[in-house]
Amino acid sequence: MEIKEAEIRGVKSFGMLCAQDELGLGSDHSGIMILDEKAKVGMEFAKYINLNK
Repeated sequence: MEIKEAEIRGVKSFGMLCAQDELGLGSDHSGIMILDEKAKVGMEFAKYINLNK
């Protein structure tokens, strides 16, 4: 999944809120994932969760 800038109803959107199931990380779809301070703006999510070991 690639999240990128888009225009929705005439307003620019620069991000997306995702649940674990939408990212293929589990079956939880009860809400958005809250990341801690280790997640920096612009950081690849795969790097944040150590998928690229």
